[in-house]
Parts: sequence; C-alpha cells; structure tokens
Amino acid sequence: MCRAFKRYRLNGSNRCEAVETNKAFALKWKAELSFIPKEYCRMYDFDDGAAKWIVEIPIWLIEKNEQLSEILELIQEENESRNR
Repeated sequence: MCRAFKRYRLNGSNRCEAVETNKAFALKWKAELSFIPKEYCRMYDFDDGAAKWIVEIPIWLIEKNEQLSEILELIQEENESRNR
C-alpha cells in the first residue's frame, strides 16, 4: 500500500526532544506542542544550516489532527520566509 507523505524541515525550535517518548515525536510552535506517532512518521537527520531534521508525516494524519495541521502550516511558513 502506497502512503502519501508531506515533508517538513525542522530546526531546534520546532522539535522538542526533551518531551519526546518512545512512541512519539514532539513538534512545537512557540507554546503549542503536538505529538506525532513514530509508528507512522519518519524523522531523518539533516543539516543544511537552517534545518537539523526532516520529518515525513502521512497526509491522512495531518488531515485528521487540526492542531498538528496548524502547527505544520506555521512551520512551513517559517521555512519559506527563511529561504527567501
């Protein structure tokens, strides 16, 4: 079964490793936290100066979780403004 993913670049302010668990990654935007299950998502080390990781999140999970969707939109906007 083919699953569709969206990729997001994360930096140290977008990932909260201190509160991650064995089963979930923690993404944050300012004071908002959202947990994504490691079972469905993939995290890769990546270093291009502005980003430290790339996370792949299934589209169905983003559509199902409104809070996650909002945080990812803000992260994407931040990444686009940094690349201008």
